[in-house]
Amino acid sequence: RGIVITIGVGIVLQGIIAVLWGTDAYPLPSFSGDAPVHIGGATLPSQAVWVIGIAAAVMVALNVFYRYSYAGKLFRASSINPFAAKLIGIRPSTMSTMSFVLSGALGALAGIIIAPIALTQYNAGLSLGIKGFVACIIGGIGNPVGVAVGGLLLGILEAFSTGLLSSAYKDAIAFVLLLAFLFLRPAGLFGALKSGRR
Repeated sequence: RGIVITIGVGIVLQGIIAVLWGTDAYPLPSFSGDAPVHIGGATLPSQAVWVIGIAAAVMVALNVFYRYSYAGKLFRASSINPFAAKLIGIRPSTMSTMSFVLSGALGALAGIIIAPIALTQYNAGLSLGIKGFVACIIGGIGNPVGVAVGGLLLGILEAFSTGLLSSAYKDAIAFVLLLAFLFLRPAGLFGALKSGRR
């Protein structure tokens, strides 16, 4: 029910934004200017360095939070076994609400750092959300490291398809990978390995 409500609210907000600000894409300035960064033989937009650095810092911070903090352990207990967590005094519904708020804050942060690259448009979140879902499927749902690896793999394949084929095929790569993993390896790369299957 929560997912359906989230999708519905998102559609309503998209309509409101389209009415207020129109359907045109708006660029945002990069954090450190438009000069590209040269790393080895590769040239990257300066904003891409910010995206990589902030994403890595957030993943490390989340890993430390979930593993070593008291609140992080409450989150993990509620996720692994809600019934047992309730028996020892944890409220899974409260932890679920807090998790929803945390995911929204991280989504807002992701939107801020990616906007100078992907532009800002009323429906920009839809394609990015689909790609995030594909990254989860590739890496294995419930495995944070797998999701990060899945996102990197998807990004690399999109970059190669843009350079070798055409930018028109970039978005199709996500759907091809989604169908391939759903049919051939639905547990994802790390999910299948974790369960002992080859």
